Amino acid sequence: MREESLKIDQNPEGFWLEAAKDIGGEFHLSKQGQNAGAFLFDYYHLRIFKDYQAINIELHSTFCKSPTINDEYYLSSLRIETELENQDEFYLYTWRKGVLEKIFSKKTKDPDYREFNKSIGYKTNRESEVALLFSKIEIQDLILEQEISVFNIQFVDKKLRIKYQTNQIIRDRTILISEYSKFIIFIEGLLEFQLIKPMHVTNVGMI
Repeated sequence: MREESLKIDQNPEGFWLEAAKDIGGEFHLSKQGQNAGAFLFDYYHLRIFKDYQAINIELHSTFCKSPTINDEYYLSSLRIETELENQDEFYLYTWRKGVLEKIFSKKTKDPDYREFNKSIGYKTNRESEVALLFSKIEIQDLILEQEISVFNIQFVDKKLRIKYQTNQIIRDRTILISEYSKFIIFIEGLLEFQLIKPMHVTNVGMI
């Protein structure tokens, strides 16, 4: 638990609440007491729920704090995800290519796509639409800059699950909002190339 790479010097609850207000989301914090041998600590769940174009997005992380040490907080990685119903079957897995995979990658004549194709591998059941998605420079830049993060899409139990998992330590509000913005860029790309269907708001009680 006490890894310096995870240690931050402020309670993340404050800047998570600020970030939720900035993006128009709803902040939730829950606490769970733990006792791991001689080390007594409290375990907290941080969540922000945000509705974006009728798509329900959840930002989630956890942190631990010792009740006896006021200025030590140990923060876990960030996950951002959404689960969509009434979607076509679709999956997408991306990864950063190793040395051998780069050597034997198929060459492309498109200079705008060459660097992306050399560095990023992916597997999908909707090749033509995903190729269009990855031809978009904004999406290429988004995927290429993720050295310690990954976007993945699964189709499970007739629901589409879109997840962004990052090992970036969220030390302040600015970083948290930046990570959320990356997820929104990815969602907008999926909508633009019809890899996901738009969600519709139902007006209840209106005549």
